[in-house]
Amino acid sequence: MAELNPNAVTGLGSKLNTGEIIDRFMAIEQRRIKPVEDRKEQKVGELEAWDAVKMELNKLQGVTEALNKYEVWEARKVETSDPNVVEPNARKDSVPGRHTLRCGVGSSFTSADISGI
Repeated sequence: MAELNPNAVTGLGSKLNTGEIIDRFMAIEQRRIKPVEDRKEQKVGELEAWDAVKMELNKLQGVTEALNKYEVWEARKVETSDPNVVEPNARKDSVPGRHTLRCGVGSSFTSADISGI
């Protein structure tokens, strides 16, 4: 272990410019911290961009789920010439095509063409 000279003056009484020394040490530390802070800012920006992409993908997923329904692509259209007599209705398992419906009471019969698309 090195022996200390009892006549040596250290610390504040040594007339060393301690303020400048401390400033230099702080500048050295800042040089080490600055690149880390720059990378942090870059990564935070990338994370925010990915969050925006994720949000837009979630919106797109909601729209595509709506398009995934059978009814969107397989719509059925039913028409009648007199809705007071017959109420048309088509289900998703209805067979497409043109159909004729004959109805009658007693001796009178009426025929009607039914079209399904």
